[in-house]
Amino acid sequence: MAPPPPPLADELVEELLLRIPPDDPASLLRAALVCKDWCRVASGAVFRRRLRDLHRGAPPILGFIQRRVGASKCFSRTSSSSFRPRTAGLRGWFVLDSRHGRVLLGASRSVPSLAIWDPITGEQLELPSSRLAFYWQNNWPFCVSAAVLCAAASGPNGGCDHLDCRRGPFIVVLLSTVPNVTVHVYSSEDGAWSEPIYAPMIHNVCISSCPCPLDQNVLAGNALYFTCQANNICSKILEYDLGAREINWINLPRDYPFWRCPLLFTTTEYGRLGVAIVENSRLRLWPREAGPDQRLGWEQGRVIEIGTMLPSCNDRFIAVVGFVPGLDVFLLRTYDETYSFDVKSERMRKVCNDRGIQNVVPYMSLCTPGTSLLAF
Repeated sequence: MAPPPPPLADELVEELLLRIPPDDPASLLRAALVCKDWCRVASGAVFRRRLRDLHRGAPPILGFIQRRVGASKCFSRTSSSSFRPRTAGLRGWFVLDSRHGRVLLGASRSVPSLAIWDPITGEQLELPSSRLAFYWQNNWPFCVSAAVLCAAASGPNGGCDHLDCRRGPFIVVLLSTVPNVTVHVYSSEDGAWSEPIYAPMIHNVCISSCPCPLDQNVLAGNALYFTCQANNICSKILEYDLGAREINWINLPRDYPFWRCPLLFTTTEYGRLGVAIVENSRLRLWPREAGPDQRLGWEQGRVIEIGTMLPSCNDRFIAVVGFVPGLDVFLLRTYDETYSFDVKSERMRKVCNDRGIQNVVPYMSLCTPGTSLLAF
């Protein structure tokens, strides 16, 4: 009887596994179950890094999480994804934010609560009560907002490629605008909330985390940015500098038609803040760039006609669902379908057929057999 063939070298196994699309974790898991050697390679950090580097250096969009995460159908997969999150025990929670593989949940109970949810493992970590509980309970959702991010993102240079940091330290930034601007920061390393940071309120604007797809904050460089409203119209941008722990106010672009179009945060290729709107089937961009004196200011960027890129039956209605930093991709919704639009290549691709995609948060993560380890 002939001896069995020698096992493939790890380098060859890696090359085979890299051919599997990153948004199809089920196929990757089946491949990892071929034998112990394949499982070891697929769950290793080297393979995960190569997988992300191969696919433009950012995790794929695995799907869209409904803001009311306890609903009967709280997750919609992209057309190519096989990912299914573990949603047991989420009734009564709603989604506030999602970043770096984590989802920040809130619950309006007798004592308002915050929790971190890992959709891949199903693990949940409830955070200790914050001093902002009074404001949350009495003003939610109009004057409180929150964000979750990798703890290394608050460093001077980011300090992390966010490939596998969903199992590492994180921070939660909780912000209120009643009666003044107040920021608390929770650190998973300390297991506690920081002392508050205060700033005076201006022009009676109000932070908002209403369950609306455009009320999401954005991380650009070393700062978080939030929209602020007055009379239900976006009027200011609030900047929280993570390194300096300072609060600043930013005006909107002078030619932004705030009375007609909702504002969407973006990031530029240099990691700076940008904003965008969809107006009459045109995507208008305003990047924030440094001038000759190195002071940052708004510039009128590209205007892209996106209506002609959609199927003719659906181009009468276009709404922005969100922007995906790192991929430079906009998520656009028509009456029946959701599309991704790549700004660099100007490529439009259908990602979902679900008509309910409107009040959602995109979930991005690199899901491999190795990521089944507990996150907390």
